[in-house]
Amino acid sequence: MTLLIHAVDGEGDGAVQTGTPAHVDMTAFLLARGADPHAAMHDGGTALSLARRYGHWLAVELLEAWALRHPSTAE
Repeated sequence: MTLLIHAVDGEGDGAVQTGTPAHVDMTAFLLARGADPHAAMHDGGTALSLARRYGHWLAVELLEAWALRHPSTAE
């Protein structure tokens, strides 16, 4: 699990467990510092697919916007 995937997991799971809105602070920080959103887990899942699974719309929006700004590496 990459740091970015771990951040999305922590943000999404934390929101599910507490019933509070998910935040995107760590995901945004890691993207700004060069984390690769296309890196995959052993099952092939990415940070974006995990964010979608959690319904973590802030992370989905952020990761999709990142992909639009980096078209050479977009999925």
